[in-house]
Amino acid sequence: MASYSLTEMARWTKLGSGALMSRPRWVDDLPYAYRQKVFALYTDARLWSAAAREWEVVREEFHSFDESLTPVPAPGLVVAAQVTVDMDPEQLLMYNDLVRTHQAAGRHGDVTVVERAGHDTILTDARHARTAADLIAAFVDQHCARNAAAPAEELTDKAGEEK
Repeated sequence: MASYSLTEMARWTKLGSGALMSRPRWVDDLPYAYRQKVFALYTDARLWSAAAREWEVVREEFHSFDESLTPVPAPGLVVAAQVTVDMDPEQLLMYNDLVRTHQAAGRHGDVTVVERAGHDTILTDARHARTAADLIAAFVDQHCARNAAAPAEELTDKAGEEK
């Protein structure tokens, strides 16, 4: 269905209907300096053509993948939008599959949900974006910062030994 919608948007914007499109409400959630440019891209047929091509490739890859996910030896955090998870519970199952790839490698993995955020608003609404950024920063601080510091210290020690 999404592929069809994207293809139709590409077709209609190529025919010039982009000039007739009303501005989506989410554009107004973006910083003022970017709104005009984003809306111009939104009404551009090239954006919709690229989206249709990319979605088709993703769909083919998704449907042809029948392997197990490989363990990922790094901490992992999935930041989910509540509206997305509420509308499509399969998303949460997929997010948990991703988290298990980190846990299978003996690393920390977690899913966190940004309340009242949607697929777009998790990035375009300043409050939701700030919440997501804070969650990521806390995760990195708690699960990555100490692990990342050790190799840097080792490099510093080795550099001092060479002199």
